Formats: sequence, C-alpha cells, structure tokens
Amino acid sequence: MDIFGDKRKDEVLIITYDMIPYANSWGGSQRMYYLAEYLIKNGINVTVFSCKKNKFNDYGNNINFNHESVPIKNKLLRNFLYSRGQISKNIQKSENVSLNIFAFLRRYIKNNNTLFNIVVSLDRKIFNEPSFLSGLITRSWYSDSYKKIKEHILNKNAKSIIISGPPFGMFSISRRLKTDFSQINLIFDYRDPWNLWKDNGFFAKYLEKKYLKYADKIICTNENLANDMSKVYSIEFSKFEVIKNGFSEYAWSNIDCKKRAYKDFLTITYAGAIDISHSSKSSYRDISILVEAFRQCRKNGMNIKLQFIGVNDVNSNLVQELKVEFEGDITIMGVLDNKDANLIMSKSDVLLLLHTTHDSSSRYIISGKMYDYIRAGKFIFSIGDPKGIHSKIVDTANLGITSDNNYEEIQEKLSFIYDLWVNEKIEICIDSDLIQKSSREYQNKKYMKLLI
Repeated sequence: MDIFGDKRKDEVLIITYDMIPYANSWGGSQRMYYLAEYLIKNGINVTVFSCKKNKFNDYGNNINFNHESVPIKNKLLRNFLYSRGQISKNIQKSENVSLNIFAFLRRYIKNNNTLFNIVVSLDRKIFNEPSFLSGLITRSWYSDSYKKIKEHILNKNAKSIIISGPPFGMFSISRRLKTDFSQINLIFDYRDPWNLWKDNGFFAKYLEKKYLKYADKIICTNENLANDMSKVYSIEFSKFEVIKNGFSEYAWSNIDCKKRAYKDFLTITYAGAIDISHSSKSSYRDISILVEAFRQCRKNGMNIKLQFIGVNDVNSNLVQELKVEFEGDITIMGVLDNKDANLIMSKSDVLLLLHTTHDSSSRYIISGKMYDYIRAGKFIFSIGDPKGIHSKIVDTANLGITSDNNYEEIQEKLSFIYDLWVNEKIEICIDSDLIQKSSREYQNKKYMKLLI
C-alpha cells in the first residue's frame, strides 16, 4: 500500500512534550510553537502532538495549527506530573488527595538538598534527563499516544515529522516511526544538548546513539553542539543543520524600547524560566552569589533594583525571605504573557543573563531570552563561565559586560554598570544585521527548506 501516492496536501507533524495551552511552561513550547505558526502562515499544514498537562494557559498567544494534546494514562506518573505547581480545579476530588500528597513530596524532596541530590543522581544515571522522572513519563506517553499518531500519519499524508527534545525520551518514538513509515523525513530537534551536557553513564549515552540512527536530519541551536555531536557520535556533518532560536517580531511589534524609563534607580531585569529556592544552588541559574553582591552594593549606597520574571514558584521559602529582606528592591514575578514580559524588558536599563555552572552546558546552551535582549537593544550583563557561549556572544558583539559567577567580580561589575548608568553611558549600539538574524522568522525560513 502506497500511503503517499495520493494528491492530498502534505502535512508536517511535530511531536513535542510541551505545547500551549496544556503545557508546564511557555519556555518549553515556544520553539515549536513559533515554527508551527510560521509554517501555517506559509501554506503548510501542521499538526502538533504533545503531552497534556493539567494547566491551561496560552501566555497571550493564538493557536492556528491543529493541536492534539494526549494525556498520560498511567495514574502514578500522571499524578506526579499534575502535582507540579497549581492543581487544576478540573481534577476529580478523589484524585486531589493523591495530587496533594505528590505535591507535598515534591516540595519536601526539593527542600532537602541531600535527598534531592540522591534521587536526581539515580534518575540521571539511567536517563540523564534535565527533569526528574521525565524519562519514564515520556516513554509512557509515547506508548499511550502512538496509535493515534500512526492513524494521523496515514490519514493526513504526513511526510515530515519533527521530534523536539528535551525531554529526550521523546526521541524513543523514532524506532517505531521509521519501522512503520520508512519514507518519512524524520527530524530530531535538539533545543538543548543531551549527554554532551552531563555525561552520567553508559546507558543514557547508548540510548542517544541508538535513537540518532533513525534521524534523517538533526537540528541544533548552535554550531558548538552540531560540531561536537558529529564528532562524538561519528555522524556525518551533512546530517546536521544549525537553526537558532530567536525573538518573535510579532511579540515585539508596537513596543517602544525606551532608553531610560526610570530616572531614580538602575533597573536590572532577568527574564526567563528560573527556580529561586534553597535547592537552586545545584541548578545552572543560581542567584545566590548575585544576591550577596547586590546586598553589598545596596550597603554602598547604590540605588539598584533587581527584577526576576518567569520564576517557577513565587511562593518558595527563599522567595519570601528575599521579599522581606529587600522589600521593593527585588521584584519577583511568575510567568507573564510574551508582550507583558517584553514591555518590562523594554523599560529596563540592563538585562541579565544567568548560566552559573562551569560544566559543558555553558558551551552549548544559549538562553532563548538572549535574542529578546538583542531585540530590546539594552545593555546585557551576563553572569557565567567566561569561556561559555553567552560570554562569547556578548563580548564579540559588544552587547554589554560579562562576569564569572564569583562575589568579587559580580560586585565589581555591578559597580561599573552603576557608574555607566549614573553618567548616562549605559546605552549600546547593536548591529542591524545581528537583530535581523536573531528573529524567529529569519531562522524559520531555513527550517521550512528542510520540509518542502
């Protein structure tokens, strides 16, 4: 049976863990969301399959593509997944007890550094996923949803399929797809590195190598990741494409990036997903040393305000402690709609990048907000590995200033930035070509060529 022999319009199928409106976060959705919207606007049919969460939020974005959100059937895994953050009012009352228990266990483990490190290290030895248990969750979801995906491919004449990770367990569906549909153009989209980031053992690396052999194309967000994956896994470089993230031209439309919105204080803003808790010292966005330096700058009479947008849990113990200590000098907000977040960035004096670990992730991970920062045209303060990709971009393009994640250097750089602001020299000039190439629309033109 030639399932591709008819003359129906071809379709692109996207398989991703998170997609609005049923998503844990906007950050995990946006790359595939913007791609799907771009393809739809350029005459290509698109369907997105994702894992259904108990959250409903479009973050101010319209959905014009077809979206199939499939829940997890396994009750234990589903309750673990649903216990993250606020519990949906639509969950049955009998399940709320279980969800509350899971929510309590989540918080208890997260606030106990020893226990947290034990359970996370065990999970990473097996799957090496960035989020605890996401390896099991994604494999369970794929098993539950495969029949529906297969029927969709047959009915809609899908010729290209994009699988987006992390979680990297999403790639486990590739073997069955290639077995059942050998003609399919199968694309792996690496939003982040897998085992090149933290090599935690043989098994996870074996899984990555096993899945990669089914990919026809491998998309990476930067040259470092593409080059190193080609070498480590002995894959011809011609199989890789570099398609970066970017800012949305639509989300930035009609926003005036004022040079100085606040005259009485220097405003430094971080925008993007971040965990502010006592256990976040083990994460790659740790604010503890920054807060120490900021505390000293306040004592030295510097009138600086810090803003954090996109905080995962605005009710954590550490968040409450910071609010009490610093009163209005540190503002902490949850996830905002795109345009609201962009508006706050446009009114800031300095935009903050954080990638505070010194592992290989700093070589491969570029914060998606980097491109919004470029569009905002604001001075960038990047804290992280001086050899990392953030530091390289900021220094090469003269976008601002960089600092290693240590107390003395951060305090020194904050003082330098403050002096620039006092003397009205905080503005920067960004190359127009860099702004153009930093847009999602520019990057998605390259993506579309792989699909038609």
